[in-house]
This record gives sequence, C-alpha cells and structure tokens, in this order.
Amino acid sequence: CTDDEDLPALSGEITCNMGYTCDTVSCCVDVEDLGRTMEVSLSIDHCNRKLTLQLERLSEEISLVDYTWGTLMRHELVGVLRTEIVIYNLAAENSYMVYFNILVCLEANGTCSVNEVILDGRKIIKDICDRSKENEFSLGTWLEEKNSPKYGGYLLEWAEVQLKQDLKIDQFLKTAPCYVYYFYNYNGCENADVKVIPIDHHSSYSCFISENCQSVQCCVNLPTLNTKVTTVFRIIQCRNNLRLEIDNLVHDIKLSEVSYGNLYTFGLLGIVNIKYMIETPSLDTFSLTLNISVCMEPNNDCEFEIEIFKDVVVDQQSCDQAPGFLNPSFSLEDWLVSRNTDLGNITDITANDLMTELGLSDYMGWSNICDVNLMPYNGSVNGWKNECTNITAPFKLNESVVCHITETCDRVTCCAEIPVLKRYIYASVNLRTCDYLLDVDIEENHFEFNLINYEWGKQEKVKIHGVLQLVYAIHHIPSLKLFSMDMKIKACFEGNSSVCLYDYTVMENSQLLYSECDPTVERAPFKDKVVTENIGDTFQYNYSLSSGFDSSKYTVTVDLQVCYLADGFCKTYVLVDYTDFACSSLKRKKRRRRATTEPKVSDFKTGMRSLIKRKASSKEIKEYIDEVKKYENNLVQQNLKGVVLPDTDTKTGSKSAMKALGWNNPATIPLSVDTKASESVTGGDVIQSMLGATFDIPGRTNQAFVVGQGLTNAGVRLLGQKLANMTIGDIENLLDVKNVDPVEVSKLIDELRDLFKALLSEFLTEIVGGDSDFFQSEDLDMMGEIPLPSRSKTVEYGSKMVIASIVTLHFKVGAGIYFGVDLRVGVNIMGMKAIGEITPYTGILVYGEVGIGILIIFANLRLEGYIMELRFPTRGELIFKKFPLDVGIVMDLEMIPIRIKLKVLITLEIIWSITLYKATLWEYSSPSITQNILNNRKDEKDKTSPVITEFIDKPGTERKRSTANCLVRQILDQDYTEPQFEISIHAGDDRSGVRLYLDVGTVPGGRDVLNTRELAGPATILSEVLKASGVPLYFTVTAENDSGQKSKASCDLSTYDITPPGGRFDEDYKTTSNPSVIKASVTVYEDSELVETKVAMGYGKDIWGEQIVPWQDVELDQSNINHITAGNWYM
Repeated sequence: CTDDEDLPALSGEITCNMGYTCDTVSCCVDVEDLGRTMEVSLSIDHCNRKLTLQLERLSEEISLVDYTWGTLMRHELVGVLRTEIVIYNLAAENSYMVYFNILVCLEANGTCSVNEVILDGRKIIKDICDRSKENEFSLGTWLEEKNSPKYGGYLLEWAEVQLKQDLKIDQFLKTAPCYVYYFYNYNGCENADVKVIPIDHHSSYSCFISENCQSVQCCVNLPTLNTKVTTVFRIIQCRNNLRLEIDNLVHDIKLSEVSYGNLYTFGLLGIVNIKYMIETPSLDTFSLTLNISVCMEPNNDCEFEIEIFKDVVVDQQSCDQAPGFLNPSFSLEDWLVSRNTDLGNITDITANDLMTELGLSDYMGWSNICDVNLMPYNGSVNGWKNECTNITAPFKLNESVVCHITETCDRVTCCAEIPVLKRYIYASVNLRTCDYLLDVDIEENHFEFNLINYEWGKQEKVKIHGVLQLVYAIHHIPSLKLFSMDMKIKACFEGNSSVCLYDYTVMENSQLLYSECDPTVERAPFKDKVVTENIGDTFQYNYSLSSGFDSSKYTVTVDLQVCYLADGFCKTYVLVDYTDFACSSLKRKKRRRRATTEPKVSDFKTGMRSLIKRKASSKEIKEYIDEVKKYENNLVQQNLKGVVLPDTDTKTGSKSAMKALGWNNPATIPLSVDTKASESVTGGDVIQSMLGATFDIPGRTNQAFVVGQGLTNAGVRLLGQKLANMTIGDIENLLDVKNVDPVEVSKLIDELRDLFKALLSEFLTEIVGGDSDFFQSEDLDMMGEIPLPSRSKTVEYGSKMVIASIVTLHFKVGAGIYFGVDLRVGVNIMGMKAIGEITPYTGILVYGEVGIGILIIFANLRLEGYIMELRFPTRGELIFKKFPLDVGIVMDLEMIPIRIKLKVLITLEIIWSITLYKATLWEYSSPSITQNILNNRKDEKDKTSPVITEFIDKPGTERKRSTANCLVRQILDQDYTEPQFEISIHAGDDRSGVRLYLDVGTVPGGRDVLNTRELAGPATILSEVLKASGVPLYFTVTAENDSGQKSKASCDLSTYDITPPGGRFDEDYKTTSNPSVIKASVTVYEDSELVETKVAMGYGKDIWGEQIVPWQDVELDQSNINHITAGNWYM
C-alpha cells in the first residue's frame, strides 16, 4: 500500500502486511508456547458491502449493510486466537475508519499473552464501484445444472434459497419487500408516459412519479427470486444530489459530477438495472430519460423493461444562493452535549457526523480543496501571498486564514481553517471584466453573475446550507479602472442566532484591478450608479454613492474630468477617493421648485393666457407677439423651399410623365393584332438572337405575351426591334425610369455567391466535419509479400525391407532445425502510412516416415513435429501525412510450443527422390504465446500552435478585412425562419493540418449558444437557428493542429436577428372634415437597424392598399412616434 499514513509499531511476535489496495491486512502471529504461528487477515469489500475475517482456516463474512457503525465485534478461534473490530463510516470523507486488535489467550480467565493493536483508527478509502456491469449469470444454465424446473415462473423453495446464495444477493434485499399495486400507477408528471415492454408485464410493477417529474419510486416484481425490490430515482437539485436506490443498495451522486448527455447504468448485479440520462437543453430545464429493466440472462436478454421517461423536459428547481439551515433550530452546543463531548474534544468521527448532519458534504469534497501549507498559499506574509505587483497586500489576516491574489490582479482566493470541522474551507472571488462576469466560489458551490447590470456596493452573501458563508461587497471606481472590495468568511453553527463561531475579515476597502483584455476588441462600459454633469465642453463632474457592510455610512467618490480642446486629450482629477461619510440623523425639508411660466411661441393662445394670468407688462406682451410672428414667418419660409421628388413619386415624378406618353412610352412594346406583320428594323434580328428563343404555347403563338408564361417568340422579336430602334439616351432614360440599380445587381450576384458557398459548406461539413466516414471507408491499402524460401538442416536415419523383389518397405526418422524470413511491404493511401514487416523464424523439426513402393513408385505416410517455433515479427511504420515524420518500430516474440502434421506423399525414387503428389491429411497446433519485446516510436511533438493571420474576404479588394481574428456576418435577405451566418478565419500550420471549432455565447468567450461545432473550412456558412435572438453574440474560433496545440480568435455580431419587424398603425382621429389631410402614427419594434420603411394608403389590406397614396419612403426615429401626414398628397 502506497498510502503514507502511519501504522502502529508492532512487537516481534506479530508481523503484518497491508495489501496494495490498502483495504486488506494480513498478520502472522508467533505463539511461542504452542510452538507454531497463526494467520489472521481482515479485508473490507466496499462494493459488496461486506467484511471478510479469516482466523487460520476459519473464514467469516460479515454484512456491512446490517452492521451498526461504531459497535464492537468480537470473534475467536476456540478461545485462543481472538479479534476485536470497530468500524466507523466517514461518509463526508468517503472512507471507513477501522480499529483492529489481535489477542492470543492461553488462560480462560487470565490475561492474554498477546494483545496487539493492528489498526488504530486507520482510514480506508472506499473503492469506486462499477454498477454498470451487465448480468453474467444465466438462469437457464443454472436451472439445467441444478436439474430444477420452474413452476409458473417460480422456483422450488430449496432452489430459491440456493439461487440467492449463489448470486450473493441476500444482503442487498430488504427483509420486508415493497408491495406492487397491480394495474395502478400514480403519475403526477404530465409529460411522462409510463409503459412496459412486453406489454403482458403490466402487472409486474407499480410506480409513483412526483409532480415535478424529478422523483420516481417503483416496486418491481422478481418472481424467480420470490421477492420485490424498490427502485428510486430522485433529483434533489438544491442539495446537489442524485439518489439511486435498489432496495438496500443506495448510491448518492453529486449533480455537479454528472456528465450531462451521457447514458448511465446503475444495477444490482446486472439483474435489476436503472438506466438514465440527464441533459440540459436550456439553463432552466432538464431533459430526462429513465428505464428500469429486469434481466436474468446475459447479453441484455431481459424479461421486461419499464420506460418511465423518454426525453421528458422538466423545469429545474430554483435554489436560493444564500439558503438557511436544513434544520432551522439546530444548535451546535446542544448537539455536542447529546454526544457527550465539547469543542475541545472534536474527533474525526465527530467532525464527519457534524458535516453529514448539516448537509455540508453536498458541496464539499472528500478531502480539503486547499491547504495553507501547500501551493499557492505557502510562503505567505501576514496571511497574504500577493503575486500582483500593482497593488499592495491588505492588512494582516487572522492566523487561521491565508489568501492569495493572482498575478492578473483580478482574483483573490482564500483558505480558512474551521477547527470544529477539521477541514480547510476554500473561497474565491474572480472579476472577469473581459467577459463581464463575476465568479464566486465557496468550496464546490459555484455562482456566476453578470457584471453588465451589476449593483455595485451592495452586500451579497453566498452560503452552504446557512453554515458556511462568504459575505462580500464590491465597489466600482471606473476613473481608476479598479474595484474596492469588502469580504468576510464565516462559519455559523446556531440556527437561531446571527453570531457565528468563526468570523474572518479578509478584505476591507481592498483593491482588485481590471483584467487585461484584448485592446482591439471594443467593449461596452459597466453600468455604474455614477451621476455625471457636464459644464460646457471642457469640464465633466462625476460622483457616486454606495453602501457596504456598515449601513450607517456611505462611500463617496468624486472626480473632475478636464478635456483640453487644443491638444485633444482629457485628464481626470480625483477630488474624493472612496471616502466614508456618516449618514446625518437630521431630516431636511425638500425645497419646492419654482414653476416655469415662460410662454411658448408655438402655442400662442396658451402663452397669452399665462402672460395675462401673471399680470405681465405691455412691453413683455409686445415682445412675445413679435417672437410669435418671427416663428410663423419661419414656418412659411420652410413651406416655400423646393423638394427633390423621389423616384417612387407617381403624381409629378418622371414615372408619371413616362406613363402619360401612352403608346409613345419607350418602355412599352407597341402591339398590333397581326404580330406576323413584316417590318424590318436594322439590328433587330441580331438583338433577337442575343435574347434567345422561348417556348411557345400551342394556339397562342400569335400573341406577344402570355400571362404566367412571359414573352412568346413573337414578343421577343418585337422587343428586339424596339431595342434596336432606341438611342443610347433612350436606353439610359429607360434604365433610370425602371430603377435598374447596378448596386442591386451586385447584391444579387453576391446572393448567388453566398448560395453556392452555403451549398458547398454544407457538403464539406457533412464530409469533413460531420459523422460521415466516406473517405475512411474508401481507403486504399496496397500490401505485398516477397516470398523467401525457408531453409532446414536435418539428420536422417532409415532402413529398407524388400519383399518379393519388387515391393519395398522403408522407415525413416529425422531431426534438425529450420529457419527462414517472411517479408511484407505496403502503403496506406488515405492514411498516408508506409509499412514494412520482416519476420525471422526458427524451430526444431522431428519427423517419422513409413513408405511402401513398387519398383520406383512409393506411397509415403509422414508425421512431422515442429517444436518450439520462435518467430520475431518486426514491423516498421512511417507516417508521412505531416512534418516531422512519425517513425515507429515494433518487435514481438511469438512462440508456438508444438505443431504436428500428418502428410501423404507419392514419390518417384530413381537416383534422387522426386515428389509427384503431396497433401496434408491432419494437423494440430497448440496456441501461440506472444510477448512484446520492443515498441519504440519517434513521435516528435509539434509544440507550436496554429498561426492566425489577417483574413480578406475578396483578395485584391478592401471590402472585408479582419484583424488577426475571425470575421462573422449574418447573410442578408434570408427568410427569417431560415437564417444563415458566415464565419471566416485564416489559420495555418507549417507542420500539420488544422481543424477549426466554433463556440458561440452571449458573453465573450461563452459557449451557451453553440458548443464546439467543427467547421468545414476557413469560410463556412452555417444554417443553425441559434436560440439567442436580438442580443449581441460573441464568436470564438479555436484552431487546433494534429498535436493538440490550439489558437483562438474572436469576433462578434452586434445583434443576431431572426424575427421579422413588428409594429402597429394608429390613426390620429376616426373621422375628419378636411378632405386633404389624413394623419396617423406608426410604431415599429425591431432588433436590427431598419434598412427600408415605406407607408401607403388605399382601399385594400396589407400590400394592396396603395390606391390613394402609393408606397412612400419614411424615415423613423428611434424611441419616437412619427406622425405620417398626407397633407401634401392630393386625394
């Protein structure tokens, strides 16, 4: 055992050995009076919940399921060899504490000659148990071996008892089994649909499901074992707990340790299994899958399976970040009295029971997360280990606390000793200003807060069940780009008292700095409660108020910013730097503001009434009337200004004038009833051939235009003649009237390019970044063998016997050695690997042969034995898919103890022997024995990460250029139900290939929107419908080479919009007597910038209402209601 925990010293009469698993101890006791030694061993099997004690040949198994922790167990061998054992279950440390004594007593009522302490409170760590193993037991095979039949699915009583003993399952089964309510299930979860496969087992179970869908308890019938078992699946989110039960087999898992999306199995010897999967489709929901199966045969051959949940989405529980005690009336003093102890006599057992009682183990590890004697806390000065050179360490700390300020100056971690728990408590505060996040940790309990709208100066608390507390308040000083923080660590053990047993002040007006962020990324400022007043264009006066731990005081910060217009820079002077002021106890009366009665020139009637009401002088009234006249004259002058008509104007614009030309309009094609009229226009045929031919509809070939079809060939001919008859000026006017904008044509071409890139990107994503194994399955291997004959050296003895002069009988025996070499070479095309393999071999050959011949033709029967054949396969590989090359060599030793072959041969014996026919009748080979001798690979690691350089969307232009980051844009003019965005990056590596992965989050560096999506290439169009809409999105691209080195680049979208604009129209009045003026107001709601806004009026709905006023461009102001008037439109 490599555990360095001290063991008690033993006398010379006993020697012991602690097993390498640290859960077994074996001792040899020398009994001098008996002239012999005795063996004693103790072993704890946590997974099977049993203790095995062996005294010489007497072995006894004790179930830990029924054992009462802390009670004394005595065992003996005929009164001479005795043991005393006490075990405590330290659940908070995931270990057992064992006391073990060995005694040798040769007097019935006298003292014992040997009384040795073997284990004195030794802590034995509990094994990690694999409860996912499949059932390896076969009931059918067992019944066949025992020759025991089943009657109606049940076993005979003796067979049932024997089966439980063979399975060693008794200790896990409750003595009083549950009860199956046949044909009844209580299902409080409306999304759950419980069913069983096959359906004829509907009476084999009954289940109770809670209304929040997070607790399931079922009673499952096992007729073969003549019992029923209780299965439990329960999520207790506010205690970070997932509980699984199968009768006495109970397993608690921390939710923070569950890998979401993985399928887990918790089983009782593979017979009863709970299979579950937990996923988190959103931050506030779970997706649950839960099945219960009963299998009495191996290979997942189950009798029945109960499906409880299948992708059922349930709401997560809302937990308080500062909860109270689990038992509100808990008192440490009363608890210690009930255990006959006090604060001065706390043992490991008492501390463990206290943590379990208070539920602290829900968020505490099995051992200390931190230690004041280890990194990074060792070597502290006055309780501080300060690695930040820009700030000084705060005041001297209590000797029980050590804190560490990181080199980045934005994080502080502390390790505080809590003697009553015999543990160190870890606390941390990290201000990640680059990500706009605040991370707060106390032990394993993690909280994350958004700094964008954070309430600075507010006292916050995070707690673990009311006992362990981290109290802090953070003040923001934006002018100096730093934070001032107050922080306390508390441990409270009285539920009805606010006084804490341990109260450590860690920081008080202590500073932390901004994180160092990428200067090329534009960042939004924090929203502080800072009052700003501008004094002209040069001075800006700022002040802020905040409260901390002391509610009777306010912290005030005042600064003055002066901007020098001549030099173009600003400088800040701090007048009051984070100073505390006591609150005044006096109450002041609020001063009433003087009403403002100055008349407005835009409202003449109201202005005159106010002047008369306050008895203004004649001079004031005259001056007011003159101001009103000036105001009205200005309005008249504004009405006389010329206005440039838009192209969409249908009353006085160029389009209206063109339409007024009628048949003379150059944009129309004049038609006659006879389209076959022969009329020749120079150049018309050439233009017609350029336009190309179309498809005519039978019966309508004489028409120039068909509705729904377009121009016919006759219409194309007329269009060609029309274009040939137009001058350059006519064509320019036509393009101008028809609003054929070259920019729009360019946009259309860009859309076609984006469509092609999207289709190509999807194809590459499927092949390269998806699950397709197209190229792998189509790999090409070229292997070849070079035949080299084997060689042998033998010594042969034989004799011949001639019968009747023509028949010869001969016998041969021989022995020798044989040797040879096998050579194979090949290449793997797609894997880019060259392979060479050489296998030298040798062995001993013995044989015996008997043959009979007539004249010179012999038939022989030969038995060959190959003994101790040794082969040395040596394989060399050269991987050339990257630089540097990977070279590897592997050598194995392969030994075949014996091979036997029985052969038949037809030979021709003249001067020498010629084999005419040879065949093997029978052969045998013993299993080969293989051992690796050499496995050496030169795998030179690439320690350089990929290089990310500037990306240009179109080489040779300056249209889209990025920094050494990525480039992202949402593709325009897409249907809002099928959005697309393009992510582009230029990353390269001179030694290996580069893979690209994309994360998308609502904060810089986040991945809460899209997590580790592999990209198909440097410019990829994705059709993902991201769940976040209307908010800024931050894109992080990770470039990873073949050696695992990574580089990251980031970019962002100011908004990601997948919703159409919304809004409403409100008329200003229902009826009017003015025939030329109609007013209405429009309100538009939209996340993105509006590109085009039009308003029309008519008799129809939606886009068809444009008979009175055609569609007009309108400019809308943000946060203002625009009144649209038709005063200048003729009705």
